[in-house]
Amino acid sequence: MSVTPKFLVAFVSCSLLLSGCSSPATEQTATPAPTETTTATPTSPEIEAASPAEALARFQLASERSCLRAITEGVTEVVGEDEFVMIMVSEDQAIESFSAAYFEPGPPESYVLIFEVDAFAVCGAYVSFALAEEAGTVADIAVELQPDGSFFVVQDFGEFGVQGQSYELEDGFFTTVSTSFGDEIRTTAVSYGPPTAKNYKILETAFQEFFG
Repeated sequence: MSVTPKFLVAFVSCSLLLSGCSSPATEQTATPAPTETTTATPTSPEIEAASPAEALARFQLASERSCLRAITEGVTEVVGEDEFVMIMVSEDQAIESFSAAYFEPGPPESYVLIFEVDAFAVCGAYVSFALAEEAGTVADIAVELQPDGSFFVVQDFGEFGVQGQSYELEDGFFTTVSTSFGDEIRTTAVSYGPPTAKNYKILETAFQEFFG
């Protein structure tokens, strides 16, 4: 199962208009011209350009940190407007060692257990790196570090084809992953930590339906 994910970036600009007035008088009095004030607009610091090898190394580190955090703390991934929700819980919240499931609204609604961690957008790349290292090969992943610190990644998923993905980060962890499927782009929002009570029911329901 392949899950993809999402992000919207909004740019807001504002301008400050300053004006001055003078009171009328019978005698002409010299009035100082208003001083124009310029307000600096804060900008996000640009990330220094990195070579493909450096970008790949940074992405690999971020993928490892993000996936291990998801496994340790739990993670919720939402595609679109709650149209597809995946959760993974920490070991202490697992139900008889089952820790992951997804919900698809359908129709019909589906609650399904997840057995492979690479089904999660936050872990897909990390698993690819780990499997390649185990096999003594190099993961078929090309990475470009963007000026805003995000990563644009092209990866060969074998039977699923080559896909382009954009990873946004906060404090070194993936927060959104956007994946292209032909002309379609699907974005997954990533939230670390225990799921909400509502989303935890996805795991409970999937477990109950699986075991009848």
